[in-house]
Amino acid sequence: MSSMALFARTCHLTSDSCSFLQIQLSSVQPDLIYPVEEEWNLGIFDARYNFPGFMEALARIAHLKKFGMFAICDQLNKLLHTQILPYATGDDVDSTRELLQRPSVKNILFNQRSGIRKFYHKRLNLENDVSTNARSMTLYAYIAALRAADQLDEELTPQSVKEIWLATISYEVPPDLISEDDKKMEIALCEFEEIIVRSVLHKSKVNEDGLPQQLDLFIKRFLRYNV
Repeated sequence: MSSMALFARTCHLTSDSCSFLQIQLSSVQPDLIYPVEEEWNLGIFDARYNFPGFMEALARIAHLKKFGMFAICDQLNKLLHTQILPYATGDDVDSTRELLQRPSVKNILFNQRSGIRKFYHKRLNLENDVSTNARSMTLYAYIAALRAADQLDEELTPQSVKEIWLATISYEVPPDLISEDDKKMEIALCEFEEIIVRSVLHKSKVNEDGLPQQLDLFIKRFLRYNV
């Protein structure tokens, strides 16, 4: 099992009180070298788990969530039966996430990752200075960045960006509970990259073969005006 981010998303493990970062910190294998603090983000650092290591990670996540119980065996049993087993036969069939695994798309994201990281961490630091206590990119900041790069149009509107945001995050949020100027909802870097890909697909209406080129152009313009 090599993607804790995909696993956490599929099983809806994250919540307002249990973030991606907390899951990563609680489930990382003890013998791995810890990355520097700013690198702690699912998608940047994603351990490869064998089965015993995966079960240990589940136990650590269960202990993090607690479920109002004190014994680890009870916590793990609760996690397995309420959040793991219900999704055991399910698949993440989202076509956008399948596209994200294509080498041509991954290569574009890899080549642009330095700029994307720089933008993301810059916004992360800015958000840490405001009263919202947001720990990463916000919907408000992303829409503002798109507006600065003149990438909003009749197709990619603030409303459609909000829908893209909600389609990407790892836990369900009723659309009427957030607005386009939301500054509280947390996303991880890997989710931010997915949001960029979804934005390109929505804006350009390109087919799968044309996605890499449009993605590259979109990211370059986005970074030119925001980094």
